[in-house]
Order: sequence, then structure tokens, then C-alpha cells
Amino acid sequence: MEEQVQFKNHLGETLAGTLHLPQQSPTRGVVLGHCFTCTRHTGILRRLAGDLADAGFIALRFDFSGNGQSGGDFSRSNYSKQVLEMQTAADLVAARGAEWIGMAGHSLGGLISLLDKTGEVSFTSRGRFLKITEEFFADAEGFDLPALLASFNKPLMMIHGDQDEIIPVAEAHRAREASGGRVQLEIISGADHMFSTEQHSSEASRLATNWFEEQSLNRNPSS
Repeated sequence: MEEQVQFKNHLGETLAGTLHLPQQSPTRGVVLGHCFTCTRHTGILRRLAGDLADAGFIALRFDFSGNGQSGGDFSRSNYSKQVLEMQTAADLVAARGAEWIGMAGHSLGGLISLLDKTGEVSFTSRGRFLKITEEFFADAEGFDLPALLASFNKPLMMIHGDQDEIIPVAEAHRAREASGGRVQLEIISGADHMFSTEQHSSEASRLATNWFEEQSLNRNPSS
């Protein structure tokens, strides 16, 4: 079952989301973040959220501020703001009964879920003219991804297509190396950046759902 929700970020801007609810009362949840300039309605997020609900999770996919149906100015977006929005989304999932919460994201959404560090992380790796301010790049420079991966102490899985035309698959291998090999890396043969085909989106969703099931059953609840 899907439920459309609205909630406020730390600036009071209204964020739009879609909750996918399991048949039984949930004790596990996953928050899903979308890619740069995308929305919560991208195919891979819809597929993953539905599969997670079928597996007993409450899943929330939402639009970052300035994107999709959410309020706010896109030009004021930056990593730090979106990290806080992921945390607010996790609070909503917790309020709906989830004692364990994982973070998932596609492309930039995956990076934001990694920077958040609230829960267990899995992420999968388009275009129109939009204004971005210098603040976005200045904020991004403040995050040292290799150093973050080297010190990251939570389970992390990356799913990447070997035909990704936006982020070459070599970057996924570099990220795994930066983590000291602790990151579980899954490469989907023939998949592009958006996991556009039914086969590729299904495989990516299956991998992520199974991984979240394993992590939630084998680890203590995450706050």
C-alpha cells in the first residue's frame, strides 16, 4: 500500500514523499534518496520501495527540497542540506514504527545517504537546465569522500552498472579500494546509469532488498 505524505525539513520547507507500507506492522524501515535533478518517482526507486515493502519494510522515497513536488529553491540545494533532509525523513519512518532504519539512494542520493551515516547503507549508481549557486560547489568541497569511505564503520553495499554512461564503473572500484575493501560491490552486466530495463532494475532491487534483509536481521537496531 502507498501513502502520500508531507513533512517539513529543518528550514520549514515542505517535502513530498511516498510511503510504501508492508501488510504487517513494520519494525524495519528504509529511506530512499533520488539522483541529482531527479524525483522520487524514478523507476529504480519505485521498484526498490515496492520490493522492500513486500519484504516487510516500511519504505519512504521523497523529493529533496527544490525537486519534484517538494518546496524550496533548487538553487539553494547542497549536500549538507540534503543530509539533514535524509535525517528528517528517517525520523518520519521511525515515528511510523521502524526501530531499525537503513538508507538507500540512487546516484547523488546514494552519496547523501552515505554522508548521513544514520543507518545501514546501500546505493545504486539525466538532464535539464537548472541554476546552481557557488554555495553548492563550496559545500561539496567540504566532503572528502575517500577519507569518509576509509573511516566508514557501517555496512555498505554499492550496486553499479558496467554500462553506466554518467559515472564510469571504474569509480565504483575506486570507492571500494578507498574503503579498504570493506564495501560490498555488485556489478550488473549491461546496466546503464538509470537501470533502465526491467531486467536491470529488477536485479538491482533484488540485490538491495536482500542485503537490507540480511543487515536488519543480523545487526542491532540503528538509530
